[in-house]
Amino acid sequence: FSYKIYKDVPLTGYIVYYWITTDRKDYIITDLWIEWAIKLIEKGYSNTQIQLMSETKNTEDQIKLIGLTNEILDSLPILLGDVETIIINYVRYIILTNIEKKESKLQVLKEINQIFIEFPNIKLCDFQTLYYAYKELKQEGSQDYWSGMTLRNKDQYIEEYFKMWLKE
Repeated sequence: FSYKIYKDVPLTGYIVYYWITTDRKDYIITDLWIEWAIKLIEKGYSNTQIQLMSETKNTEDQIKLIGLTNEILDSLPILLGDVETIIINYVRYIILTNIEKKESKLQVLKEINQIFIEFPNIKLCDFQTLYYAYKELKQEGSQDYWSGMTLRNKDQYIEEYFKMWLKE
């Protein structure tokens, strides 16, 4: 199996994470799945099911879309049992989205920290430290967790860390 798909279509990280962490009875397919299918096709991952998903006009027929999603995931070079790879690529997606949309760094760190608590992984432990450092900066104006991060540079510092982490 090749994990190139996660780099080609980062949204795959979110979709697969959602699929393995959400109870089947709670699946809700949204327009994000249609966007995902379109991006898969743009990157050369195409088959009948992906094409059908990309052409979907609304998400009312959840049973059909859940079935299509299962078929798509079965057809892609992804191992649904490789939780570590799925977690890392979901975090990668969260970070890429944050950098693109310029969202709250604290919110992203909080989300990654929660993932780390649920799925401990050495590659994510720095995010927990950064989360606590950021929180302490906001509450007290200074922090002792992470050298070089100050109240003034915290957002830029976190973004630089995100970019460095993505390169690893």
